[in-house]
Amino acid sequence: AASRPSNQIKYVSPKMSGLTVRASVQLDSFDGTTEPDRGYYGSVAYDLNKNFGFDFAYAAEQDRGELHKDVVKGKDRNTWAAGVRGEVVEGLTYGVAFVSTESWAKEGAAKKENWFIGETLQYVKGDHTVRAGHTHADQSGANLYLLGYEYALPEVALGSHKLTSALYLEGSYIDNNGNSDVVQGYRAEEATGSNSSTVTLGFYTSF
Repeated sequence: AASRPSNQIKYVSPKMSGLTVRASVQLDSFDGTTEPDRGYYGSVAYDLNKNFGFDFAYAAEQDRGELHKDVVKGKDRNTWAAGVRGEVVEGLTYGVAFVSTESWAKEGAAKKENWFIGETLQYVKGDHTVRAGHTHADQSGANLYLLGYEYALPEVALGSHKLTSALYLEGSYIDNNGNSDVVQGYRAEEATGSNSSTVTLGFYTSF
């Protein structure tokens, strides 16, 4: 999907006693793009304290895609997500999320169901950040393991804005369990069922 969908109406409530509610509607855009043609989204985030908070989200999307020889290429999907997060000690944060999805090609078609569970740990001290993560995919049985390091570079003033940038090093390993080479956005270069690993060195900036 596009990083900033068009024709979307969005509402974010003020934070009230730790509670934040978000809701948005993706209006009809049957244009054959990668954006959902219609979508409804809602989420609730509650921060009990700095050590514990939880999130719940739901999304219902219709993606009709392109009509080719009277066959619709897109599919509809529903997604439910729930998670907990917080700070263990100063600088060390955790997160655990569960995501369940169902999708179908057309009205009345059989539904394809899947779920994911993921855990993250991150430690920040000064300009240094170390993070580790794991995701398990139910349908394929695949596991994704991530380990990364980030070094924040000095900020640069650009008028009234500040330019922030960092160097990062990230490694990943996919245990495919002999079933699939896909884990929620990651695809191995090897054949289906083969394990794979990657190492990435990069730079990013934002303002």
